[in-house]
Amino acid sequence: MKKQVLFRSLKIALTAVISILLATKLGLLYAVSAGTVAILSLRSTKRETLKTVANRGLAFLCALGIAFLFFRVFGFTIVAFGIFLFFFALLCFRFGWEEALAPDAVLISHFLIQKSMRPQLLFEELLVFCIGAGMAILFNLHLHRKSDQFERLADAVDDVIKELLGVISDGLIIQKTVVPEESFERLERALDEARDCAVMNYNNALRNRDTYELDYVNMRRQQKVVLREICTHINQVEYFPAQAMQVGEIVKTIQQDYHKTNTVEGLLAQLEMVITDMKQEKLPVSRDEFEARAILFTVLLQLKSLLQIKREFICGR
Repeated sequence: MKKQVLFRSLKIALTAVISILLATKLGLLYAVSAGTVAILSLRSTKRETLKTVANRGLAFLCALGIAFLFFRVFGFTIVAFGIFLFFFALLCFRFGWEEALAPDAVLISHFLIQKSMRPQLLFEELLVFCIGAGMAILFNLHLHRKSDQFERLADAVDDVIKELLGVISDGLIIQKTVVPEESFERLERALDEARDCAVMNYNNALRNRDTYELDYVNMRRQQKVVLREICTHINQVEYFPAQAMQVGEIVKTIQQDYHKTNTVEGLLAQLEMVITDMKQEKLPVSRDEFEARAILFTVLLQLKSLLQIKREFICGR
């Protein structure tokens, strides 16, 4: 994380300095503003940077038109600038250009200082904007998908889920309460990290933008919800009948075969056999056994849902 912060800080500084130096070399009156535009246009991904530049570019063109109108009517006065800001702010809020409000207003204020919107000054302000925005885009060209990083984070998610399945299996086999709160907290953190990486990878791919990573994280999130429900149901069991061992074994099998490429077809077939066997067993002889077996049957159906979520993900690719 420290390395990323240092690199991003260096990139911001270099982008701003080079923009200012280039604008100064061209003899632009407000060269320093090119650095400000560059800093405010620089985002963490290619897509976000391009979107920011596009929005600010459109907003700046609109700002020029609004400013020209009110400076022409009211002169180059603070009142005219205030009226311009009022209508420009309305426009920015209407089209979601809030980020463009401050930097574009600063560029327009240069006309107020010069008390002119002569063509040469207009050209210079446009050039200041283009230099800053262009440098922000240029300095983000190096960004690319970090597929290896996502793979590591996805593996971390899978490891925690396998751990949860092991806790559930052990709870059923040795007949104890399942208390996996710490594992669920770690799973949530792992999912958040994987999602952030997936979003960044998606926004750094300008062509061939595959949603696999985002879909994968979403699939695991759905499974997390099911796992939470399974744990809740197991903790409602006060009496563990013989069938608990059978359910625990199938959970253990799912844990052992839990990986990205598994189509789960074989696991679903095994699970269906367990469900069928449980349906064919003799009726419970006590209320406690009836309630426990009902809960276990519900757990089997939830395990089926867990596997179907994965199968639908695989089939949808």
